[in-house]
Formats: sequence, C-alpha cells, structure tokens
Amino acid sequence: MIFKRVTIVGPGLIGASMGMALRAKGLAEKVTGVGRRESSLNEAIRAGAIDMATLDLQEGVSNADLVVLATGVATSLRLGLQSLPHLKEGSILTDVASTKSFLINGLEDEIPAGVSYVSAHPMAGSEKKGASAGSPDLFQNALCLLTRTKATQPDAFQKIEHLWQKIGCRTREIDAAKHDILLAQISHLPHIVASCLVNLVSEDGMKLAAGGFKDTTRIASGDPEIWRDICLTNKECLTKAIRSYVSHLEDFEAKLLNQDAGGLEALLAGAKRKRDAFYTG
Repeated sequence: MIFKRVTIVGPGLIGASMGMALRAKGLAEKVTGVGRRESSLNEAIRAGAIDMATLDLQEGVSNADLVVLATGVATSLRLGLQSLPHLKEGSILTDVASTKSFLINGLEDEIPAGVSYVSAHPMAGSEKKGASAGSPDLFQNALCLLTRTKATQPDAFQKIEHLWQKIGCRTREIDAAKHDILLAQISHLPHIVASCLVNLVSEDGMKLAAGGFKDTTRIASGDPEIWRDICLTNKECLTKAIRSYVSHLEDFEAKLLNQDAGGLEALLAGAKRKRDAFYTG
C-alpha cells in the first residue's frame, strides 16, 4: 500500500482506470470519487473504480493522502485551486493532464506549505469515455510522463513514480515546456488531423470508407469537450505544429503538381523508414 486514502476528482475513463488499478493491486486502502453528477459517480462505483463517492469537493479531498485531478485541463485547474485550502498537511496533489504548462503555472505558486504537487501524464487512453469504459489494465506497458513543479518534494516525486510503476507504467521525467511541444506533435495534432479528415469526407464517402480510413480517424471519436480544452490550453505549441504540418502538405502538393515522381516517392519512403524504425506491428 502506497497511500491510505486516495481521492480521484473526475473518475471518468482515465480516473476510473486508475482507481481500478489501485484497488486491484492493493495500493490504496480507500478510493473516493468526486464528481459533478451522481449518475457518473454511481457508474464508477458499479465499475469497481471507487469505494465511495461525493459531489462535495471539500469533503472528498480534505482527508486524502493523494488527490488526483482527472478532469479536463481547464476544469482541473479550477477544481485544483478550489481544493488547495482543504488539503491536509503531508498530502500530495497530482494530475493526469495532457497539457502541462497551463496547469502547472496556474497551480504551483498556490500550493500551501506542507503539500506537494507532482504532475503526471499517463500515455494511455481510448476514444471511449466514462467509468464503464475503464480498465485496471489500461496502463500496462504504457509510458507515464512525470513533471516536477516548484511544489514537488523529492519523496513525493518518488511516491508518484512508484505508484505509476506499480500500476504497470514505464516512467520518464520531462519538463513542462518540452512535454507540451512533443505532445502537440504526437497527440494533439493527430487528433485535429483525424477530425479534419472526417469533416472533409462527404456522407457518401463515409459509406465507402474501409479499414484504413477507420484506423486513421479512430481518435476523432474522442470527447469533444476534453479535446477542446487540450487544444486551447496548448494553443501556442499546437499552432506551431499545425503550421509545420501545413508546410509538409504544401511540399507534397508542390511535388504532386510538378509530377515529381521521385520526390513523392522519397517523401513516402522517408516516412515509411522512420515509422518502421519505431513500430514493427
């Protein structure tokens, strides 16, 4: 057991999966869920993600040894700030947010003395949502990125790292700025591209689409509210990634218009080599 009492604020897909894993592996004595809808909290209880639930944020966090912010990024900042006055001395605050600078910059200077804040981002998920879509095995062999803040104590960092490793993750420490740049490229931009592809295709075209299109656009089925917040809270990095992507498309278009068969093949072959070097399946 790493923590006696854990409170998950927002036991949706990621929060619920975390709760399931904590309970399944005996890493917490009691897991409490805090949410805004009783129906969602009941779903989390039925799914085995939490032991008890409350709609009252203060009640949920006041006695917790670990508080996990597992809502959308903007909501995590708002609820994190609301939680701070009620966190007990010696407790740890963490999150699972997909953007870091926005959240850390908003929280770290407000953390009360005696409380530690370690930011985390498990690189696992699904286009599905809700506690019923959760799984205690969601994090197996996934990478969890850990970011220190001004309010991170060494022992707290080690506890959070140990927790994610026990849940099944590999861990890597990364600073907030680098995190947001890389995630814009490998996660946030791909989601926007998938969404734009779906919006591009007509209804008739959707009826003809086969496995390749389905696989390429799977992530477009993700929760729009969550992805709206991810985009807005990582605006600068995502904008740069979009501009770079447009540049690559324009280069491809130019070669296409010039009937540059060799140039087109070189671009495609370069992408294939790069991807095949990392992925074998």
